[in-house]
Amino acid sequence: LKQGIPTPPIDYPLPSTAFKNQPSVASPTGTYDSFLTSCTSKYEVPPDSTPRSQPFGHKTPCVQAWSSIPTTVLVDTTKTTEISPMEKENQELKAMIERMETEFRQREQEQAAKIASLLQQVETKLSAPAPAPPPPPAPTLASPTTLQPSDMEAIAKMVLNLMGGTPSTATPANVDFTPPPSNDANMSFDSTTMYDDSTPHDSTTRLFFTNPNGLNLGRTGGDFTEYLETAKTRNIDILCLAEINLDTRKHTVQDKMRLAARRQFNHFRLTTGSSTISSQNEFKPGGTLIMTTDSTSARIIETSIDPLGRWTTHTFLGKRGQQIVLICAYQVCQLTNENRGRKQSLTAYAQQRSLLGQDDRGNIEPRKAFMSDLTDFLRTGQHNQQDI
Repeated sequence: LKQGIPTPPIDYPLPSTAFKNQPSVASPTGTYDSFLTSCTSKYEVPPDSTPRSQPFGHKTPCVQAWSSIPTTVLVDTTKTTEISPMEKENQELKAMIERMETEFRQREQEQAAKIASLLQQVETKLSAPAPAPPPPPAPTLASPTTLQPSDMEAIAKMVLNLMGGTPSTATPANVDFTPPPSNDANMSFDSTTMYDDSTPHDSTTRLFFTNPNGLNLGRTGGDFTEYLETAKTRNIDILCLAEINLDTRKHTVQDKMRLAARRQFNHFRLTTGSSTISSQNEFKPGGTLIMTTDSTSARIIETSIDPLGRWTTHTFLGKRGQQIVLICAYQVCQLTNENRGRKQSLTAYAQQRSLLGQDDRGNIEPRKAFMSDLTDFLRTGQHNQQDI
């Protein structure tokens, strides 16, 4: 009880039990209990005998007497105040928001401390001098030795692995690199000329390759006839020429070359390749050819031509069923199009650059495209267990 609140006079029956366990209400003439006791004893009316069904206007003599006395009712504030559900929900939301704000501020402080620590570590590392690199190991030189067949086999496997493939599983484990015996004891070779006129060994396939820097067929074969005569006299089985500078897609070029070959060999297989760009005459830079003669030509099971004229191939079937792919390739030597300003430039570089642009590969230089496409071709052959 903290303060008194004045109320209007009581005009309905007030049982004495209403103030049970409560302090007596003070009045100018004493307490309500003492007044009610004296009043009931005077009028001999029980204080709680008034039926509840009677209207509030009914007054017992004691209540009427008490109501005429000014009183001050003391309010009991110990009773719990009831809160509506909405107010309770608002209080809970407010408490939750305050809790979230407190947690958010704590996380901000923790993150700020971590960032400051990281920045300090970075500054410390940047300010510290960089360690000197360790000195390279001293190269060790092995003593010169003679390469054995096993060493050559290991080198061949290493080269194939660097090219992105693996050696064929059909290759014998022990390869004999000893050249077969020759019938001519005076046979000798140098870097430009071959002086062996003898018949090769039965297990030997003789291959000849050169870059003629262009062939002039003339009316009856021209320069190509001279290479055919050399292949005939030297017992050459396979002839490979790069940069023949002929438009081999013209029928006149094909007819001249085949007529010249028939004059030297009864059996042969001639495969020529150049780009798909047509020229005004027989001359067209680039191009390659492979010609297999006599009994060796019977072992050819497949031929192919690169659409850009960069290589031609012959695939042979060996005695043990192993396929061997022979590739005669020509790569342009230009790094840029030096003849870009000339009208109707038809260099091998310009041809390949034009065809790469038609294939949406114009941003690739022809030399890089050559290495990429040839590598893909080799990997396909290795995947098919072919020897290259």
